[in-house]
Amino acid sequence: MPAADLPIAALIELCASVRDLFDAKACVCAVVDDQADRLEFVAGDGAGVDLLIGQRLRVGEGIAGYVAQAGVPVEVACVREDDRWAAGLPVHAEYVPHSLLGVPLTDDRGRVVGILNVLDPSPDVAAEAQSAVGGALPALAVVAAELAALIS
Repeated sequence: MPAADLPIAALIELCASVRDLFDAKACVCAVVDDQADRLEFVAGDGAGVDLLIGQRLRVGEGIAGYVAQAGVPVEVACVREDDRWAAGLPVHAEYVPHSLLGVPLTDDRGRVVGILNVLDPSPDVAAEAQSAVGGALPALAVVAAELAALIS
């Protein structure tokens, strides 16, 4: 679905809810543009999102691009030390997260249509999620399924 046709207000609201749920500094959503092989950040809430919205990465570039390409969730404890980190985004002049949770958004055919990143989630929330459902990524996967339905 082209970015212009997305329910942006609903995506922003969902990102805000996820940010609150994880007591995170930010939460962002990006969609895959298959024709251009790009990932475009379309919605978010929190630190630095104004600079990130509209930015595009190649699928496979950066941690977000990796999640889109590999179709697997990631938990990165130190973003700056991760080889996949894309340091050149304009948002990094204002805000660089320390840690990140990223999950792919897949449609009903299993195709990755986007990603959801939670930036600097609270360690306390991660510990609670670990004891409740086996970790933060399984909890985030539930939200990713709802978000995927909005964009596919």
